[in-house]
Amino acid sequence: MSMARWRREFLVQCGRAGVPEALRDRLLRDAPAIQRAAEAECNWREEISAPFVKRGEAAERRILRTVADVNAYGSAFRVEFGGDPRGATVKLHAGDREIGVPAAGFTAAAMERLDAAAERFWRRLYGIRLAGAVRP
Repeated sequence: MSMARWRREFLVQCGRAGVPEALRDRLLRDAPAIQRAAEAECNWREEISAPFVKRGEAAERRILRTVADVNAYGSAFRVEFGGDPRGATVKLHAGDREIGVPAAGFTAAAMERLDAAAERFWRRLYGIRLAGAVRP
C-alpha cells in the first residue's frame, strides 16, 4: 500500500472513531520519529542508533501527553508503541478499533549513508571491514 493511501485510510478511520484533530495531527507528526528509531535499533548498534532512539523516545512522550490531555475530557484512547518496523510502529486504540498510524522510515539513500557511517565506525574502532576481512 502506498504511503498516500495509508494516510487517507488512517484519516477516514480516525473520523469514524471520533479521534480529535489534535491527537490525529500529533500522531501523524511524531510517528515517523518512532518508525526511524525502530529501524535504527534493528539495523545498527547503539553507537549509530542512539540519536534516533532518543528522538523516538521524545516523540513517544509527546504522544502520551496528548493522549492524556484528550482523555481528560472523557475519551478512552490508548496508544501502543513498538512492533516490527516493517509495519505500523504506532497503533491507536479507539474503543474496539486498532488503527495503525502511517509513518515513513528511512529512505534508501539515508540507509546507505548510515551503513557507511557504521562501517567507518567499526573500521576506526577495530581496524576491520564489516565484510569480515581483518586489515593488517
